[in-house]
Amino acid sequence: MRIKTRLQILSISLVIFFTVGFLSLLVALVQTKFYSIEQSLARRDILRVIDSLASDQEALEVTVKDYAFWDDTYEFMEGKNPEFPGNNFSETSMKNLGVDFIAMYDPSGSLKYSLMHIPGAGLTSGSPCPEDVDACLCMKGIVENSSGVIRVDNTAYMASSSRIFRSDASGDSAGWLIMGTEIGESKVQSLRQRSSVYVDLVMTGPFLGESLDFSKYNRKAGLLEGRKDYWIEGSIDYYTENGGYVFSLFTRTQRILRIQTSEIMQNVVLMAGLFALFFIFLITHAFYYWIARPLGLIGNAVKKIEEENSLDGENSDYSGLEDGLEIDDVQDAKDEIGEIASAVKLMHERVIAAHKAVISAKNDLEKEVLERTSDLVKINGKLELFEKVLANTSEAVIITDLSGKIIDLNDAMCIMTGYRRDEILGKNSRIFKSDHHSPEFYQSMWESLLSSGCWEGEVWDRKKDGTVFPKWQTINTIYDEKRIPVNYVGISTDISVIKEAEAKLNRLAYYDPLTALPNRMLFADRLEHEIAVSKRNITCFAVLFVDLDRFKNVNDSMGHLAGDSLLVKVAERLREAIRDSDTLCRIGGDEFAIILQNLAAEENAGKIAGAIVQKLSACFEVMETEVYIGASVGIALYPKDGTDPETLLRKADGAMYLAKDAGKGLYRYASGEMELANKSRLEIEAKMHQALANNEFVLFYQPQTKTSEAIPGSPFGLVGVEALIRWIPEPNLIIPPGDFLPVAEESGFISPLGDWVLLQSCKDAKKWLDMGFPVQVSVNVAARQFDQGNFTERVRSTLATTGLPAELLKLEVTESGCMRNISQVTEIMCRIRELGVTFAIDDFGTGYCSLQYLHRLPVDCLKIDQSFVRSMDKKGNGADIVSAVISMARAFGLASIAEGVETFDQLEMLQTRGCEQIQGFLVSRPMHFEAFVKVLTAQKELCVQID
Repeated sequence: MRIKTRLQILSISLVIFFTVGFLSLLVALVQTKFYSIEQSLARRDILRVIDSLASDQEALEVTVKDYAFWDDTYEFMEGKNPEFPGNNFSETSMKNLGVDFIAMYDPSGSLKYSLMHIPGAGLTSGSPCPEDVDACLCMKGIVENSSGVIRVDNTAYMASSSRIFRSDASGDSAGWLIMGTEIGESKVQSLRQRSSVYVDLVMTGPFLGESLDFSKYNRKAGLLEGRKDYWIEGSIDYYTENGGYVFSLFTRTQRILRIQTSEIMQNVVLMAGLFALFFIFLITHAFYYWIARPLGLIGNAVKKIEEENSLDGENSDYSGLEDGLEIDDVQDAKDEIGEIASAVKLMHERVIAAHKAVISAKNDLEKEVLERTSDLVKINGKLELFEKVLANTSEAVIITDLSGKIIDLNDAMCIMTGYRRDEILGKNSRIFKSDHHSPEFYQSMWESLLSSGCWEGEVWDRKKDGTVFPKWQTINTIYDEKRIPVNYVGISTDISVIKEAEAKLNRLAYYDPLTALPNRMLFADRLEHEIAVSKRNITCFAVLFVDLDRFKNVNDSMGHLAGDSLLVKVAERLREAIRDSDTLCRIGGDEFAIILQNLAAEENAGKIAGAIVQKLSACFEVMETEVYIGASVGIALYPKDGTDPETLLRKADGAMYLAKDAGKGLYRYASGEMELANKSRLEIEAKMHQALANNEFVLFYQPQTKTSEAIPGSPFGLVGVEALIRWIPEPNLIIPPGDFLPVAEESGFISPLGDWVLLQSCKDAKKWLDMGFPVQVSVNVAARQFDQGNFTERVRSTLATTGLPAELLKLEVTESGCMRNISQVTEIMCRIRELGVTFAIDDFGTGYCSLQYLHRLPVDCLKIDQSFVRSMDKKGNGADIVSAVISMARAFGLASIAEGVETFDQLEMLQTRGCEQIQGFLVSRPMHFEAFVKVLTAQKELCVQID
């Protein structure tokens, strides 16, 4: 083969080999590097799936702990609240909670309650949990470690547990509460959406590749072996606490770089092929004109020389060359040989010099390449580390230029704000502005950032959905090598949970969790503040100590849940009774304290205390039951009763006990004029006991007549009398009932005094009967007499002792007395009614008697209070009230009697409205026994004369 052909083939082969080798090496390097990057992306996808499932586990733990610290849950485990599951675990609530089963174990580990939610089939009893915790190592591990996974048949569940305590964590644990959710297709779909990773649920067995992670959820994760063209596969295997396999999550990450690289390499190969063809075409033409043609001329000349010269070397010069070639060809051949020789020599010299230069350059280049490679490796390692730190840090990181334009951020920032990455990049950081801070706040922040290069503090930002949230943010300035600012880096942490915890702790520390009122600690702080303000402004304020009278009865009879509900309603009524500027606190149990600030007069404290007593004596509806309790109030005044918190609260507490001792349902002052009144009350109380022993009490009788037959100044039409007590300690000195009856009520002396009135009035009525005058006597009964429990026996004994027929005795009870304990009073009245005694409700209209209770009470008569009768003469609504009471009595089949009738106009109006009986000074004043006997005798003689 000729040399020109060999050179041409060699050149073309080198071009083809170089092109193919370069492309192969490029493909191998790119694919190897890209595969490493794709493996990192696949591992990150696995971690995203793990984090998503872990967040579900944490949410389930929070839900379990929330329900485990309910008082309702605790009471259910104690057997006191059987309606708890039905009221709290409906199909809707379990869907909202994301819970598929619930199980409750008692402290011994035995299953007490279980509930299962089956999609499409509703709720059913039972659960994947065993009857005994110790019977299953998996469930025992969940109870001991608060969370885990289990597998029942071919279904996997994620479960969490928590011990059941009261809301205040007092007492022993009532057992365990376990909640779980099924790991099924819906959960897998949720994982796909939240992690943006393709996930499949597999339960055939673990197929773990390289290990990535071990955690408290007993899982192992890694990439599967075997290199795919377009996918990188991974698995997350979950195990129980004892190492048993439960389920696997199979992940698949698309090799996007591999696909894109294949498309790019196809284009590169095509271009390289076209380039090689073009280069071969150029080489072919260059060889022809620069090598083949001149060598052909030389070859022809050499052939001519060999043919014409003899073998022994004769005529070996080049003289014969001219005969075989044309003149131009010979010259060309000589020139080519000379040029080739000169060129070869020059080339040789240049090749040697170039070889030396190449060796020197090669050494220098290798050294520089090694140094550059080392620097690049370090820089690349730092960049990869920075990328991993930025991507995996839990704090939100954002990088901006000096104008605030966002140039980079991590996934935590997207999660915190709710924006996608493409929605934030290129935008100004003002996109998060919440308008929570003033312009001065931002001005101060930028001044600190520009002066010191950093700023740190609390900032309120706005999420994509408009929610404003707090975060702790640190901003640092990034400088170049010349210390010129180029970027800002902000690192943020969402502190919403911390803020909520602080608020909750503050509320637990200073507020009552049941009524949401300030507690004793906050009350003491506000009382000190009020003392300081009043001292500075020289003003007066009052401290009210409120204690419920019969709250213990509600707790004992209806349970603590009803008691808690009642306390909430009491707090609402107390708020209504005071001003917004006043302070209401619950200082413990059924005790409340109130600060009435800036009082214009000391009497105003008593007015407000009276309003409170009145509001709390009204009916409460608790658990569909009407309840009456009442309250006692003690009042301490600043600065009269004390100038420090301890003294004021102590004196208010003491005044409250004075109100309790006085009969409850009252208020008392701690000192001052009220102390003098208390001293006078004690003196009256001591004298009353002696008065009863010395027969200083007497009865006066006021006639009750028919309205239709009433004659002013005469008890004509007499239907009965009311016994009225008077105290005559010495001749010509009469103490009215208003001075000593309240003291008797408060001290409890009203019971023996009431027994004496009952006995004496029955004796007098029996005397009238023996004289031939069957007159019905009305006797007032105090509420305390019903509370003693043997009132029925005392009435029966009195009737038996005196011999008075029961129909000649009428007992009058006040409306407020009936309402104190409606059930007890009604029962006693019914038993006395069976004896033949009749009842009347005195002062009707001044209390809170409802129509329902009026229908239940065994009464025969309604007595219209004299305040309504007197108001009929005025331009008020008294006449309307009187008409309403008369109509009500008629509707219930009861008699009506008006008290305090003093004028003829009142008599006419009562006759017009249909009132049946009247009583008052218009007919007769109260009179003693002998005077009333004379009236009866005179009336009898008058009736005989008329007949």
